[in-house]
Amino acid sequence: MEETDMYEGFSHLASLLLCGFALGDAWGEKVRDLLERAEQTEGGVSVLASEDVVRIQVTGRSNYKSYVNS
Repeated sequence: MEETDMYEGFSHLASLLLCGFALGDAWGEKVRDLLERAEQTEGGVSVLASEDVVRIQVTGRSNYKSYVNS
């Protein structure tokens, strides 16, 4: 099986999300995880919030993870 990377990357715009998170913060760790697997994006960032949930969505171009049987 061959695996392709799910994320082509995230841009400086996405890296700005880190500005709002303290070191060790769970949200900050999730953003850092995304950025480690990424390099650039074309798109933007949207934040949706309710009483219980905050959803941060980074939009842009990406490759989807896929498996090819050989």
